[in-house]
Amino acid sequence: MPDDQDTPVVPGADDTSRQGSNRTLQHAFSGIAREFQRHATATAPIPQEARAQCLYGLAQIAVAGRLLLRHRTLARAALVPAMSFAVLCAIFAAIQLNDTEPLHAAQRFYGLLVSAAPISPVLFTHSYAKLAARAQTYAGLPARQPFLRGYVQASWETLVQLFVIGAGLAPLVAILSLTGDASGPLIVVTYAIWALHWIFIEALDSSRTLQHGVRPMTEPAGEMPLAPWYQSSCDPSLPRALRIVFTPVRWWGAMLARLTRRWRPEVRVVETHPWLAVGFSAGAALVLAIPGVNLFFRPVVVVAAALLWAHLGNDSEPAPPTTGNA
Repeated sequence: MPDDQDTPVVPGADDTSRQGSNRTLQHAFSGIAREFQRHATATAPIPQEARAQCLYGLAQIAVAGRLLLRHRTLARAALVPAMSFAVLCAIFAAIQLNDTEPLHAAQRFYGLLVSAAPISPVLFTHSYAKLAARAQTYAGLPARQPFLRGYVQASWETLVQLFVIGAGLAPLVAILSLTGDASGPLIVVTYAIWALHWIFIEALDSSRTLQHGVRPMTEPAGEMPLAPWYQSSCDPSLPRALRIVFTPVRWWGAMLARLTRRWRPEVRVVETHPWLAVGFSAGAALVLAIPGVNLFFRPVVVVAAALLWAHLGNDSEPAPPTTGNA
C-alpha cells in the first residue's frame, strides 16, 4: 500500500481554486453592478425580490441626482435652501468673528454650518415640500401639490424625532448591557439600525405630497389599524412572570407609538418593504455622512423619497376626516 508521502502533489491546484473563487466573486459583483445600473437608469415598478428591492432603494438616490442634473430649473430650486443657509451661516460667522484671519473665518463658518445643519429642514420645510411636488412633475408623474406644514409643527416634529432616535431604544439597550463584553458592539449596531430606520422615515416625511384639492391634516384621522412594529407586546402564552418583566417594555413601546403616530404611514412602508428601506437609507446615509456637504445633498434625498412615494402609489397624504365615531 503506497505511503501518503509518496502521493504526487498537483502543481497549481490551489491557484486554480483561488482563481475560480475570484471569478465567482467578480461575476457576482458584476451582476449586482448591472442590476444597480438598470435601476438607476430606468423607471420601473418596485421589484419583489429582497436583493432587488435593496438595490432599487439604493439606486433611487442616483435617479434623483440624474433628475436634478437634467433639469436646471429643478436644480436651482434644490440649491436655494442650501445656498441660503450657507449665506446665513457666513453672515453669523462674520458677525461673531473678532479678527480677519482667513483660516479662523473659514473654521468659524464651517463650525456654524455643521452645528446648525439640523435646523435647516425646519427653516426650509416649505421649500423642500414644494421641491418634492415639482420633482414628481419633472419625472413625468401625475401632478401633486406640496404638503405644507407650519413651522411650529415642523419644529415640534423635529424635537420628537430627536427624542425617539436618542431614547427610543432605552429598554433594549438596558437589556443588551447585561450581555457583558459583547454589549458595546451590539449596542452600536442596534443604534445604527435604529438611526437608518429613522433616516428613511424622515426622508419620506419631508417629501409628502397631496392630491390637488385635498386639505392636509396634521395627523391621520381615526385609529390606526395596526400598531407599529416597535410597539412591543407580550404573547399571552408566555409565563406570567415573563409578562410582568416585559411590562415596562410594553409601556415604553406604547408611548413611542403615541409619539410617532404622525409617521405611521412611513413606518408602514418600512414594515411592508424592509429591504427597500435598507437600500434607500444606506444610500441616504452615504450622501449625508459628510458634515457641511450633506446640506447640499439633502435635496437629492428629498427628491429620491418623492419618487419613491410615487412608485409606492403616492399614499402619502393623511387620511380624510372621518364622520361619527372613529
